[in-house]
Amino acid sequence: MAMKAQPVGRRRGLLKLAACVLVAVGVGFLGTGGVLFNSRAPHLTAQGAIFDVVEHRGRGSSTTFDLRVPSGEIDGFHLSSAVGQIVGGETAEVEYQAGSNAVLSVEILEGRYAGYHATDSDGMTGALFALLGALVLAIYGVANWFNDGTGVPSVEDNREAPDGDVDTKSMLNLSSQD
Repeated sequence: MAMKAQPVGRRRGLLKLAACVLVAVGVGFLGTGGVLFNSRAPHLTAQGAIFDVVEHRGRGSSTTFDLRVPSGEIDGFHLSSAVGQIVGGETAEVEYQAGSNAVLSVEILEGRYAGYHATDSDGMTGALFALLGALVLAIYGVANWFNDGTGVPSVEDNREAPDGDVDTKSMLNLSSQD
């Protein structure tokens, strides 16, 4: 809001630069956190019986389920698509990312859908896009700051200034008449 009230010039450019850089730094920190998490989180494998399957269809479809393994239960496995072949009571082998429980691959070993295999991603692509977006936003802010005074062309005033109180060029020269 403070920027809209400012005329084109140095102050407006600084406000725009500050806003772009502030947002870019925030998005950059989130992207960096995502990249670091996805590159450092170990990928684990578990085998057990599937239960508590919840499948969301439509926009933003996903599948969540839990796995009962010999050492206990692992809750909150998540696939970013609706997979109807994952049903309760079947035995599956799941490769997942520790910490987020994002399913990287799942293979049904026993049950009605035995042999079914699905894969998903760990989210690294989204984190990289966030970093790219932050970089583009910061570059835009700096480039706009350098060009703010010239980015919006000013309207040129082609009228000549009056000569004193009265514009002598536009007045009739009455004194020279006989």
